[in-house]
Amino acid sequence: MFIKNMEESNMSRNPSQSTADLGSCTATHNRSQAIEIAVDAHATRILRAHSPPEACVDSSVGPYVTSILRDALPAKNIGQSGSKWSKTSISQQIPDYDSLIELLESQCYMIPSVAKDVIWEIALVVEKEEVSDSVVSSIHSSFDD
Repeated sequence: MFIKNMEESNMSRNPSQSTADLGSCTATHNRSQAIEIAVDAHATRILRAHSPPEACVDSSVGPYVTSILRDALPAKNIGQSGSKWSKTSISQQIPDYDSLIELLESQCYMIPSVAKDVIWEIALVVEKEEVSDSVVSSIHSSFDD
C-alpha cells in the first residue's frame, strides 16, 4: 500500500520520472538482495572450508553469522573501502562475539582460534560485500525471471 501511494504521489508530479525511479529502486533493491544472498552463501562456504570433515555445517549458520555482523556494522560502512574493524578489536565491536565463537565451536567443531579467524574473514566479506561478480550476477538474474 505504501509503495502504491508513493507511486501515485510521484505520478502526479512527473509520471515518466516516477516509473523510472521505481524501476531504478527495484533494480537497486534486487542487486542489494543478490549481494546479501551471495555474501551469506560465501560465509557458509567459509565455515565449511574451515570446519573439520566430521562437522556437518547447517546452511543456516552462515546467514545467521552474517546477520549478526551486519547488525554490528553501521549501514553506511557496508560496501565501503577500508575496514572499520580491526582483527584485535572486533571482539569488542560485535556485541554477540562470544556467542558467535561458541556457536562455531558447537555447530562447526572449530577450536576458538579458528573460530575467531573465521569470524574475522566473514566480517571482511560482509563489510566490503566482496563476492565474485559472476555469483552476484547469477543470483541477480534470478530475481528478474
